[in-house]
Amino acid sequence: MIRLTFSIIFGLILVSCKPCYSDSTEKIINVKCATCHGLQGISKGAGVPHLAGQPESYLKEQLEKYKAGERQHQIMSIIAGQLTNDEIATLASWYSKIKIKIVE
Repeated sequence: MIRLTFSIIFGLILVSCKPCYSDSTEKIINVKCATCHGLQGISKGAGVPHLAGQPESYLKEQLEKYKAGERQHQIMSIIAGQLTNDEIATLASWYSKIKIKIVE
């Protein structure tokens, strides 16, 4: 039941946020982010942080650190290294604007 509730909520978020990002942003998210962090920034596994609702400046800073090699992670260092500065800014902005609702 909880999974169904989350699925409905995130489906509604996806539909409502569609105009918030471009097709290129969606492509980047689908190819580089969604596998681990989920399309809506809710991670799919233990040890993978949720991105939805995080501050834009924090997300941008972390991606920049991965890209520069200042922060290390086997997968994230590779993925962030492939992003342009504009893509980093776009992803940080997009994930920071996702509103989440805690359902108990």
